[in-house]
Amino acid sequence: MRTDNNGYVAMRTGGGGGYAPADEEMREQHEDNENNDNNEQELGMAMQPTKTASRMEMNQRDYATLIDHAESECMEYKVITTGACVIEDIPCDCWGALVFVIVKDLPDWRAGRSVIEGQVRLAFCFFAFALNYIIQGTLLFYIWKLLMLPGLRDAQNVYKDFHAHVWIGAGNFNATAFHDMSHSGKETLCGLALSQGVFLRVVLFLWVSTNVGEIRDNWSKTIATFMMPRLPDGLDTRLMVRDLPQTPESEFCVVCLNIKGKVGLTLLVWLPKFIIAFSLSFLGCLWLMAAENIGDLILNSLALAFVVKVDELIAMSFFPKKMIEDIQALCILLPTDKEEDEDSAMVNRAKDFGKSFVVLCFAMGMVQVIFSFQPVLPNYAFDVNSACTDFINAQAPWCSYWRTDCFPYGAAAQSMHEGYGYQAQGHGAGYGTGHGHGHGHGHR
Repeated sequence: MRTDNNGYVAMRTGGGGGYAPADEEMREQHEDNENNDNNEQELGMAMQPTKTASRMEMNQRDYATLIDHAESECMEYKVITTGACVIEDIPCDCWGALVFVIVKDLPDWRAGRSVIEGQVRLAFCFFAFALNYIIQGTLLFYIWKLLMLPGLRDAQNVYKDFHAHVWIGAGNFNATAFHDMSHSGKETLCGLALSQGVFLRVVLFLWVSTNVGEIRDNWSKTIATFMMPRLPDGLDTRLMVRDLPQTPESEFCVVCLNIKGKVGLTLLVWLPKFIIAFSLSFLGCLWLMAAENIGDLILNSLALAFVVKVDELIAMSFFPKKMIEDIQALCILLPTDKEEDEDSAMVNRAKDFGKSFVVLCFAMGMVQVIFSFQPVLPNYAFDVNSACTDFINAQAPWCSYWRTDCFPYGAAAQSMHEGYGYQAQGHGAGYGTGHGHGHGHGHR
């Protein structure tokens, strides 16, 4: 047997000759070495990242780790998240945006972990909130200065002239002097909002109801803020806002707050909303009562409705779409009372009707108090409506729908108008100094 250069030995079997492996173990070891080299290359390629993880992805992983650690190590936090079921929605306006940044972006900024989106959102929301304050304050100031004060002065002048020229003395009404008043003077006097007590009370009730609804909603959220569980000691502030499975429509659920969060919401959101709601209620009622005619009363009520919608208008017009979606997905999640059974829940729902009835009576009483002690016409004797009853009743169309002779030509028109009291309403000759020239020439 001899060995050649390739490590094979020549073996003679029978009459023929050939080569066979000299060492089978050497061949297997060589193949194993090649397989190990290939596996190390593949492992090395797998260990190298295809791309660097973004900061947002790292924050999400850290947030998920925080949640797992808190729920596994802190039983108090686990109870808070599993027992939170009572939802308090946050309005989609400048106030809702401020709530969002107070509970989410502001803690991140103070902890030094906020991303560029959170920093820009924080600055933008505070700017929009300040702009809302400035616009509403500017509107109220100029409404007070340019509309309300002149309206109060004009109403007081009209009422002063009414007492000076139509009344001989206290309790002695001069019907002749009232009849001799110009048509425009009667329209001005009888058009005062305070002269139509029933209609004015209805409008005031609608305005007060608007603000009562705002106050009730704000009160509910204030109580929810104070009743919200405290963030357990040692936990990250990011755990105050969670995306929980029991609220599929709300991605950002405020389940607990630290002391700074509760104080921030109270001082920056809920307390200013109370002040604005009460101020708007009083100033709005005063402006409505100072209206010089019913048309102004309606227009003033529409203007007030526009003022209270400024915060929502700014949010819906200028906030990015994603920010609006985030605010709509924001809510306050309170723990439920697990010991309450169905009968107790039914009784509590019945009590809610009683509370609502009390609030309704409060709103109606508030309207009556404002109307009775109004500062527009101090010591108002409520004597305009009785004097204007006949005049207002006469302000009806004199031509019925089914008549065909209402508008004749020439001399026939004068006799028909006299027969139907057209001149008596001030549209003929000599009905008053204010309109004598404008309408008298056509009938003389």
